[in-house]
Amino acid sequence: MILKKGDLPGLVRPLVVFFGAAALAFFLPFMSQRFLQKSVLEENRAEKAYFESSERISEARRERQSLAKYRAAYEDLLRRGAFGDFERIDLVEQLDQAGSFLFDLTYSVSPQQKIKGSDAYSLNVNRVLLNLELLHEGRLLDFFDMIEARTKGIPLVEGCDVERITGTPSIAFEPHLKAECIVTWVTLEAEK
Repeated sequence: MILKKGDLPGLVRPLVVFFGAAALAFFLPFMSQRFLQKSVLEENRAEKAYFESSERISEARRERQSLAKYRAAYEDLLRRGAFGDFERIDLVEQLDQAGSFLFDLTYSVSPQQKIKGSDAYSLNVNRVLLNLELLHEGRLLDFFDMIEARTKGIPLVEGCDVERITGTPSIAFEPHLKAECIVTWVTLEAEK
């Protein structure tokens, strides 16, 4: 086929279409590859965001379950006065009142120890050595129940040495036992 000068204007349009199609065919794979990479990157970001939000939701559910699980224990600690300031004079007054139904009660209160538990709270520890004279063992248990109900904090009985009083009188309302007990009151106090 021989082209003449007059045929050239009629071929311009098909040549432009041909070269345009060739350029498009050449650059289309690069553009589609770039578009595919951008889509994969966006998909990865979306998956990461989904994973992070799923983790946050799971953590919130675990925290809610944990709070529900420990709520009753926390409310019990609040009721028992385990949080807040601990007034040692209140402890002494309650020991005096609780000891009124015993034959004899003497005690010594050690200096309060403050143990730093965290940046927000410290643990106050008040240790008391109790010497009691009792009619029977049940009175000792009643005494501990009474001071637990009347005092703030959590009383922890570290131990008791109980022994019979030798030469116990035959009178029914005389002490038959003496006990030496160590009780520690623990409270949490907010750091100031």
